[in-house]
Order: sequence, then structure tokens, then C-alpha cells
Amino acid sequence: MKEIQERNVDAYIYLMKLDTEKWTLLHDGGHRHGIMTTNISKALNSVLKKARVLPLKALVELIFNKLVKYFHQHREEFENCVHLFPTRIFDKFLRIEMKSEEHKVTTYNP
Repeated sequence: MKEIQERNVDAYIYLMKLDTEKWTLLHDGGHRHGIMTTNISKALNSVLKKARVLPLKALVELIFNKLVKYFHQHREEFENCVHLFPTRIFDKFLRIEMKSEEHKVTTYNP
């Protein structure tokens, strides 16, 4: 029992040395580092709704085929890309740039 308590203390000390923003949902400012739900299993379930009742082999094949399709689509998008960024990101940059043209700077103390 004492050994378990010592390991827990060691783990606590190790984690407290790290930036809590990186490993806790409480201190991440609401960003969750890319995880859109607080429970990653909910996100996986939403992706694999129809697969829940499949046998294991069929489930693995479904996941594999979805991944192949995903990477194939993104590879084509990358190969046809004429900008440094994906189209949706580049369009966002253009909108921001157009909006910035309306900004004016007034010098108060030359």
C-alpha cells in the first residue's frame, strides 16, 4: 500500500512540474487541444455510428477504409493546391486582408 502511495506522490510531483494547460481540461482555456468533446469516446462514436454492431474484423476494415478515403481526399487537395495553405484557410486570409484595407491609422504625436 505504501508503495502505491509513493508512486502516486511521484506521479503528482511529475505532473505538477508540467504546464497544466497541456494535460488538464480545467486549465486549457477551453481549447482542449483539438478535442471537440470532453469525452473522446463520444467523438469516436459519432464517427462510427453504424459500426457499433459490427464484428471486430468488419469494424477494423471499416476504420481502415475510412482512413484510406480520408487521406486520399486530403492528398488530392494537397496536390491540387496552388497556395501555401488549404483553400478555406487562404480564403479566410483574403477576407481578413480585405477588411484590413478599411483600417486607418491616425498619428497623434508626430
